[in-house]
Amino acid sequence: ARTAFIFQTQCGPHDLVRHIASELDLEVPRRDEVFLHQKLNGMLLEEARAGRKVLIVIDEAQNLQASSFEAVRLLSDFETGHSKLLNIVFSGSPQLGATLQTPELSQLAQRISTVARLQPFREDEVSDYVRFRLAVVASGPVEELFSSESLAEIACRSEGVPRIINAICYRALMLAYTQGQASVSRELVWKAAKDLDLSEPASRGSRTALQFQKFESA
Repeated sequence: ARTAFIFQTQCGPHDLVRHIASELDLEVPRRDEVFLHQKLNGMLLEEARAGRKVLIVIDEAQNLQASSFEAVRLLSDFETGHSKLLNIVFSGSPQLGATLQTPELSQLAQRISTVARLQPFREDEVSDYVRFRLAVVASGPVEELFSSESLAEIACRSEGVPRIINAICYRALMLAYTQGQASVSRELVWKAAKDLDLSEPASRGSRTALQFQKFESA
């Protein structure tokens, strides 16, 4: 497959299509939208004749404007008499699902053939994930760096969400280093999660995405 990976999603529709064309190694004039679409269509037909698929992956898609979603929908119209020429994957946070359900994006939502959701890690998967990440970067043994109790606390505080696991682990390792400790204890994990909680004090405004529950149960 010929693949374009797009992560610059906070832009207008024309710039988004230009990013896609650039990732597909197409040179196009800066503001000629008709020629831009002609180039894309020509490339798609060539790849189809060669038996190759063209795949566009748009990451952080929850940040796209409605007009940018519409621009992508128009690209999905490229087809021959018997098949679509372009495969598109939207990837993003749960907010993406809510965005795609708005009335103005109903035409795009109707064309989505597959919906997949990544579920949070189970407690045993959190332990495997942390140990794997450590093994990739460590030059020595890492088995004792996080105790089983600290890993269980990480699973509880993060609720299995990888980004939050990463944030807690990084903070806990920093705390262990500054305190001269050779391993991360359960208490350090609790302190790391509390340090990262952006919901307190209440005067800071609305609660943010980084919310860590059950702090009262140490």
